[in-house]
Amino acid sequence: MKRDGAAILALKGHVMRLVVMCCLCEKVYDDMEQEVGKARWKDQHWFMAKYQLKRTDIRVTHGYCPDCLQSYRTFLALPQERRGASQKENKS
Repeated sequence: MKRDGAAILALKGHVMRLVVMCCLCEKVYDDMEQEVGKARWKDQHWFMAKYQLKRTDIRVTHGYCPDCLQSYRTFLALPQERRGASQKENKS
């Protein structure tokens, strides 16, 4: 079953679209193109351009994309004293 993204966009002047954005990498969960449950995480600029949306057309809620969730779980599994060293290595 495909979602009808056109129907949602036809109402965009009247209804704000709720968009899930990763709070770490800022990718957007695109559930309008794929079958239900098989959506993909996309670059937010690509998403906004593809569906011709402006920031005023959406409301953002935050979550984690699968890649960032895995990285964050790995980070949390580190001992407390190694977490600071890991963050410094990532910034370099």
